[in-house]
Amino acid sequence: MRQIFYLIAFACLATAATITGTAFDSKLEPTTALIHVNTTPSQTIVAKNGSYSFEAPAGFYRIIAFSPENYSTQVQIEVNTQGTYKVDLILFTKDIDIGSSELNELNQLATENEIEAPSASDREFPLIPLLAAIAICAAAGVYLYTRWKGKEKQAQIPALPPAETNHAKHAEENRGEHEIIATQVVQTSQSLTKDQERVLHEIQKSNGRITQKELRKVLADWSEAKVSMEVTELEEKGAITKLKKGRGNVLRTR
Repeated sequence: MRQIFYLIAFACLATAATITGTAFDSKLEPTTALIHVNTTPSQTIVAKNGSYSFEAPAGFYRIIAFSPENYSTQVQIEVNTQGTYKVDLILFTKDIDIGSSELNELNQLATENEIEAPSASDREFPLIPLLAAIAICAAAGVYLYTRWKGKEKQAQIPALPPAETNHAKHAEENRGEHEIIATQVVQTSQSLTKDQERVLHEIQKSNGRITQKELRKVLADWSEAKVSMEVTELEEKGAITKLKKGRGNVLRTR
């Protein structure tokens, strides 16, 4: 009976599609990851440089990935025809829902390859990394406020008048710097259209990173085709980078 099962599985894989892609960390750099897909039988590999590839017949699948830093992600994918399906994975969370059987299989392979797989405590207490992030943000806020107060006090102290020769020298240097900056601004404005500047402005408003789906919602007065065209132009001009995430794209300013 087992031989029949394996024959059926190999027959399906003979007409299967290829699921491939790259695992990225939160900084969008390729990262080593433990990647699992729930085919029949299930498949699990260690992507040493982030790159992975699976063979899968038609069906709905869940791909799960874990990095050595214990960050993770999961995506759903539907395979309905032969060919290659490119699915990039961005690992940025520690809170992921995974069954006990899958967890045991991942733990076993993680131990063999010295990668930290998720534990039950990681899934039950996602509040710990959130509290750590809040503490870091609070410390950064105190630091920036202290620097701002220090600059404000320095601005209240009257500066001594410089010598006439030094004043002329600094004026000449400042004029040269202003000319360089003005030239750069003119070149930038000439290289981008007004529509492209609008797209770039919306990405910068989102801390330099936004999904293409969210961008279409912001630019609701544009058609989906126009948004896609302007994004492609910006990518070709080197103003932004575009990474595949599931069925959508993540846009990031350079």
